Amino acid sequence: MPRPVESAQYASNEYVERLEQAGILISMSRPARPWENAYCESFIHTLKKEQVNYLKCAALEELQQSIAEYIDEFYNPKRLHSALGYYSPEEFERKHPVPLTLSFVRHQEIYPDA
Repeated sequence: MPRPVESAQYASNEYVERLEQAGILISMSRPARPWENAYCESFIHTLKKEQVNYLKCAALEELQQSIAEYIDEFYNPKRLHSALGYYSPEEFERKHPVPLTLSFVRHQEIYPDA
């Protein structure tokens, strides 16, 4: 059985369209090249280290709620980030507004035979 493409879910039409509707800048590296997307990899590392590794959730919904609260109530509004000059993401975005009008290649455009 062929192994599925690891990043396929991140390039699906539904996922990409939802991000675009939210005005989110999409960034994705090629498979097995995490250094191409260092900011995202750093965030996932921080999320696991500061939040996920300490959770004891009984259900997926509880995990989702806990992660959402961490991001919405601490990571974005309060946590200082060295990559942002020790501003929180919310403070950095207020000081450096950037229009987000990019589009992203869809999964079938990357992997037409999948």
